[in-house]
Amino acid sequence: TPCEHSFPTRRSSDLREVNVTTRITYDIYKKYCRFNLFRGKLYKVQPILIYIIGALIIPLTLYLGFSYGFDTMDIVAIVVLPIILISITYSMFIAPKVYYKSAKNIGAINKFNFSEGYMTTESISELANGFSKVMYSALHKVYEIDDMIFVFISKSQAFIIPKKDCSSQGIIDLREILKSNVKKYKNYSKKHRSE
Repeated sequence: TPCEHSFPTRRSSDLREVNVTTRITYDIYKKYCRFNLFRGKLYKVQPILIYIIGALIIPLTLYLGFSYGFDTMDIVAIVVLPIILISITYSMFIAPKVYYKSAKNIGAINKFNFSEGYMTTESISELANGFSKVMYSALHKVYEIDDMIFVFISKSQAFIIPKKDCSSQGIIDLREILKSNVKKYKNYSKKHRSE
């Protein structure tokens, strides 16, 4: 099965272990890229707010500038805001597709094992196979959202764990393992926050 547990009981003395097998699709990767852009509790709302602010401020600044004259702040707003909006649009909609199509290992089968002392990851594809053992102290941060867990090994690289590939109990066990071993664990999942 995609997610297995070494021990079915929940005693604190048990050594928990969670195995997850997954394959990253474009939809999963796109969601990761969008979260990675903002990385906060309001990661779903922030892009919308930025577009709304831009749509309000740019026309207003142009109107006031033509009516009363442009000052330095007006010029900065007119120049900077469109650049920000274009950058966000590229990062959210274009860059993920470009990278996904060009990446050689996309579509590989990824096998993760999370134990109390460390995690292992194995990637299996037509082009290359790879195996790594990672101590939890080497991890940068863990983020949990409603349908995924992102295990960051650096500020810009993460292992993607879709919750659909793990049972409900497996998600609870995985959360407990990571929380007890990784100092920076941010849970933005409304569904599982209280578990």
